[in-house]
Amino acid sequence: MKKSITEQKKYFKERMINEMNIDKLLEENNFKFKKIKIGKNIELFEFENETMLIIIRSSNNVFKINRKDFYKIDDRLLPYNFYLINEVENKTFYITIKEPANFLRNAFENSLKNEIYFGKDVLNNKINNENLIEKIRKIGDY
Repeated sequence: MKKSITEQKKYFKERMINEMNIDKLLEENNFKFKKIKIGKNIELFEFENETMLIIIRSSNNVFKINRKDFYKIDDRLLPYNFYLINEVENKTFYITIKEPANFLRNAFENSLKNEIYFGKDVLNNKINNENLIEKIRKIGDY
């Protein structure tokens, strides 16, 4: 079903607010970072201690990553720290992947799939902004 112009404007306005909030949240907590656009709905925040936070946006609770975007991320260091945002319901989730042999890499290496879905396990990992800051401090030893 195609969204109306009003719905599209609302979606992009909410997305813009979410984007500004993440940048602002990190700046307010004295994180030094470089923001890199990876794909259509994926951004990477690289911190000065070489840790990273990968943000994937979706209009629902279905989060996915395509092969090309994954390999851009995979070229960097582990762990992968994913902050997943359902922009419509304003729900956020957080998962960390520490092992080199992980479900994302295995799925791309062992199939011809172009996209991999994160699955329902993500929904058990809700997070708020305060907990996000604590997670970032832990991964980066800030």
